Amino acid sequence: MLLISTDPASKLDEVLGVAFGTTPTAVPGVPNLKAMNIDPEASAKAYRESMVAPYRGVLPDAAVASMEEQFSGSCTLEIAAFDEFARLLGGPGTKADFDHVLFDTAPTGHTLPLLSLPSAWDGFLSKNTTGTSCLGPLAGLQAQHRPRVVMALQPEGEIGADVRHLDPFFRVEGGTGEAVRDGGRAAVRAGFAVLVPAGTDHNTLDTGSVPLKLHTICAPPNHRDGVIRHTRAEAEAEADDEPVDGTTTEP
Repeated sequence: MLLISTDPASKLDEVLGVAFGTTPTAVPGVPNLKAMNIDPEASAKAYRESMVAPYRGVLPDAAVASMEEQFSGSCTLEIAAFDEFARLLGGPGTKADFDHVLFDTAPTGHTLPLLSLPSAWDGFLSKNTTGTSCLGPLAGLQAQHRPRVVMALQPEGEIGADVRHLDPFFRVEGGTGEAVRDGGRAAVRAGFAVLVPAGTDHNTLDTGSVPLKLHTICAPPNHRDGVIRHTRAEAEAEADDEPVDGTTTEP
């Protein structure tokens, strides 16, 4: 059995006489029992860092500062705690190592909001489509299906100038190129990510000698699922041949 405390004022250490951390620790004198604490503050800090760190040195400092501000709210603490809660409750490692998982929670006033968080966020996102939250821009979160488009630009090729009303995300998987946003240019290479704010005139160009491989994520869907086009000319010729019907390969 695994005993986990999600209480910010956990008393497991005092009750069981063991200094518990954030990993399962055996309880002396009690066979087959391990226990641990979830530290909400540490979980929130790790969660914030995991969200922001990939963009440091990639996006402008002002954009990174804006992300850090969005993740500084109290709801980030709740989300991070629930993330740990869900991981421990249903993770494959927990299932393989323990027959039972018992949670020592905080008083009712804390536990009930924690358990209702998914449905609360679902309702919030369905009613709010603008602004931001600690989960990110609400306009992008509202869409339930965010398609991934994979492409390869030939040397000296480009995607083509475009303006979206939501925030497209680009990640470069191979090659070298240039990202253009409202006339500003930045060199990109494998491992780089670019977030384009809504309403920004943007383009991506291959400036190297090999294909620039990248994928984009944007909502709502504006490409039919499973469609493969081998050239830009083919894509442009068939761009409006059939409307997006909402069907997806994955939910």
